[in-house]
Formats: sequence, structure tokens, C-alpha cells
Amino acid sequence: MIGIERFVAYRMTIFDKSSFTGYILKFAIAAIALSVAVMIISTSVISGFKNEISYKMFDFWGHIVINDARASQEYELIPIENADEIMTDVLSINRIDEFLQPALNENGYITASCNSGVKKVYPFSVLPSLITTKEEEFDGLLLKGIEKEFNNDVLNEYKTQGSVINLNQEDPMRELFISDQTAKRMKLEVGENFILNFILGETTEKKRFSVAGIYKSGLEEFDRRFAFIDHRWISDIIGWDPGQYSHIEVHIEDLDNLEIIDEYIKIERLPSYLISESIKSRSSEIFQWLEYQNINEWLTLTLMTLVGIFNMITAFLIFTLERTRMIGLLKSLGATDWAIRKIFLLSSGFILLRGTIFGVVIGLSICLLQKWTGILKLSEKDYYLSEVPIEINIYVVLFIATASAFITLIFLILPSSIISRISPVSALHFK
Repeated sequence: MIGIERFVAYRMTIFDKSSFTGYILKFAIAAIALSVAVMIISTSVISGFKNEISYKMFDFWGHIVINDARASQEYELIPIENADEIMTDVLSINRIDEFLQPALNENGYITASCNSGVKKVYPFSVLPSLITTKEEEFDGLLLKGIEKEFNNDVLNEYKTQGSVINLNQEDPMRELFISDQTAKRMKLEVGENFILNFILGETTEKKRFSVAGIYKSGLEEFDRRFAFIDHRWISDIIGWDPGQYSHIEVHIEDLDNLEIIDEYIKIERLPSYLISESIKSRSSEIFQWLEYQNINEWLTLTLMTLVGIFNMITAFLIFTLERTRMIGLLKSLGATDWAIRKIFLLSSGFILLRGTIFGVVIGLSICLLQKWTGILKLSEKDYYLSEVPIEINIYVVLFIATASAFITLIFLILPSSIISRISPVSALHFK
């Protein structure tokens, strides 16, 4: 019987395209395709936003930043004592077992653990300065001093002109890696010289530098304030010994364990005069904005699923009305109400399958077109990105396609009960 039901259901979906039923079913397929495509596109765009902006923040600051707890200002220069030992100790974290993490419950803690740890650590210091040029332009600039261990691939990824600073020379080069925003504001080109002024207590020191290269991250606040410099210049200017740094940035293996690892480092591995803080806490406004995108994502998925459900219910009822005489004939031949309902549900499933496949193809095509061409642009000042980002997760795409079709089909079970109310005698006389 199942084979007969499937055969009849399939034949019902082969309709005359010029008929009224044909138009209704084509509209239903189009509505399903549109809703699935919009869900795939919106999910891919939101995932792209979250990943691209997060990765930029992590590239420049790591996942966790360690500094002296006694610093009263954000970038007050207090050297970390025994920085090498602390970096070695933090880097040795490869997993966490039975860690008592503080929590707001009756015990005051929860037992936490994770199977991942720290991937790499980089020391750095941040020195405030005042930049002046021959054009008599001047502005404040924060110099992030980095060592040769720093991942230069990060700087090369965002480089737009020139080259990154050379950290492998025996003597530090008199050069900076500045942002495109700073270059335009200060009217500087690659190779041009300028003066940096440093206020050290009651004295002021001046040093001449040149522009090695220019970068553009799209993070407006970061680009406006920061430039990269060889850390040896910072040590020379403020009189620190080699191996003294004001900050340590920590990169972890699994971002899902960020909170656990941050608390573990803070409580178990750091002396009391040091603190650690995740980048999500340091830049909470950006990451809160990214979290709010989850609301938009779920709202879009819900609305598009409802659109598909209402359109399919409408099409199903019209389709049923058009097939009233067929229902009466099947009942007169002895078919049960549930058997007939299954025929109509199966035919709806075939319609859903077509619409879902078209939606997946359309959604993926638009996503791939944007990913390869970047045709849709954004205001980098407002969105931190110059074009709409796309992050395609094939498992998410399959889940959206399967879940939306399944939910829609479930919602068709109730309206299919109208078949039970159709009398065979009345149906056979229905015109």
C-alpha cells in the first residue's frame, strides 16, 4: 500500500503548469526556495561577521592579555617581573582537570575542565608618544612594541603598502608600521621620516623614525591609535632591561574554552600582582554587538520558517480543494482517511523537497558569488569590514534545509485532517 500511496502522491505533483493548481504549487515551491535561500544567506553573513571581526581582534591582541594589576591606567608601563618564567608556565597549559571556577551559586564555584590549552604566548609593551611631521602635523600615537617571536604573518595579512618592521636585525631599525588611517591623518608615505616625542616624567625625549609599511585592519579605534615598533626601542627609551615587558598576550587552542582558561590562568598560574583578562572583556562593546547578531539570526530563521509554513498550508488547502473528487473516489474504493492524508502529505513532501533544493542552490550560489567577488560593499567605518563577509558551513546549511522542511511538514498534519471531514457522496458530486 505504501508503494501505491507514494506513486499517487508523486503523480499528483506532476501538474499542468498553466492550470490554477499549477500556479499555486509553483508559488509554494518559490516561497519555500526563497525562505530557505534567505536563511542560508543570513546565517552565512552573520557567521562571517562574527568570525571576521573576532579574528581581527584575536590577531592583534590574542585571546587573553596579562599585565600588572597595579596599573592604574590602561597602558601604564609597569614591567612584569619574571616575564619569561610566567610565559613558560602559561604556555605549559595543555588541558585543565577539575578546576574550581568561581560562579554565582550556593557553593560559590563550579567544577570546570577542558581538553585544550594554550597554543602560544607573545610579550609586548605599549608606549604612548606624540608624533610630529615636517608638515607640522601632530597627534597622539600608542606604540605596540613587539619581539621577533611575534607572528609576522598577522602584519603581512593586513599590510597595504611597504613592508613590516624588520625584527631580526642585530640593531633595531628606526622604523614603524603605521595604519592607513594614521598615514592619511599625518600625511605620511612609506619611507618618509617623522619625529616621535616621549614624555618621561619631567623630561621629554625625541627620536626620528621612518615609515616601514602601512596596514589597514578595519578596526577603526585600533587603527586610529596604534602603530607597531621593535620592542628594543621601547626598552631603550624607558630604560628597561631586555626581557622586561608590560603585557603578555595569550593565544588558546579552542575559543569555546576561553572563559575557563582565563579564570584558570588568573587563579592558578599568576601571582597576586598580575591579572589576566580575556579580549572579550577588554573589548566588550564589540563582542556584545556580535552576540546581538545571534538574535537577528534566530529572528530571521523563525520568520522565514513561518513564511514557508503559511505558504505551504495555503497551497495544501487549495490543492486539497482541487482534488476533492479524487478524495471521494478513493474513499468509495475503500481507502482510509489516514491513507489519503499520507498521499497528500507525501505530495507536499515532494513539493517541499523541490523548493528546498532550489533554495539551497540559490542560497549557496549567492553566498559563493559574494565570497569570490565581494560585490556587496560595506562602510568599513561602521561595520569594521569593507565588504559583506561570508562563512559557509555545509553542516549548518544541511541542518537548515532539513529542519525547515521537517518542521513545515509537521505543521501540515493538522490541516490534512480536513480530508477526514470530506464525505465520499458529497465529494463525488463536487464541481
